[in-house]
Amino acid sequence: MIDKHTSPAIRLAIIQNLRRWKRQLPPTINSLSTPLATALATQTAIGWNNFIMGRMSSCWAPLQHQYYQSLGKKTTGRSWAASLLVQLWQLSWNQWNHRNEIDKNTLHPEKQARLEILNNLIREEYDIGPANMLNYDRQFFRHPLSTTLQKKDETQKRQWLDSVHHARRRTDILQQQSRDSLSRERNLMENWLGLRSNP
Repeated sequence: MIDKHTSPAIRLAIIQNLRRWKRQLPPTINSLSTPLATALATQTAIGWNNFIMGRMSSCWAPLQHQYYQSLGKKTTGRSWAASLLVQLWQLSWNQWNHRNEIDKNTLHPEKQARLEILNNLIREEYDIGPANMLNYDRQFFRHPLSTTLQKKDETQKRQWLDSVHHARRRTDILQQQSRDSLSRERNLMENWLGLRSNP
């Protein structure tokens, strides 16, 4: 606000009341000129959270315009308000972006615990290994354990574990089908050779 030659009274009123809003205190309008008190009252009715989001009272621009006129500047209060809106939107964007970076890059204790559980399950699967899996399912173990643990995020680790579990089930089903088929063939052969007594 300083580089746009904002009225010191407007700047002080906005900053003080944003600080009070942040602490959940009522706005201060004592000892202010009537137009400034009106601007603060209308902004309070709109909401200071809305001010941060760029929803400003229409009373600010005329007040700033009067200040520009007193300085003999040709800048308008309307252009000041537009510039302030851009700054507020940039502030909101930066805050939103900062929160996203924290959520994305900070390892919260809960997330760390989930990752440790997943890592332990992956280690167990690597200990079992792919030896008894179907050939095309062994591709899940083509990377070393360290790569799987370090390069995959939480979602990818869950997907990897699900894929390995499905692959192991596929192997179990095929092995059971093979055993059942062999057992049927043995029974047929024993019956044919007469080695099996009929009940």
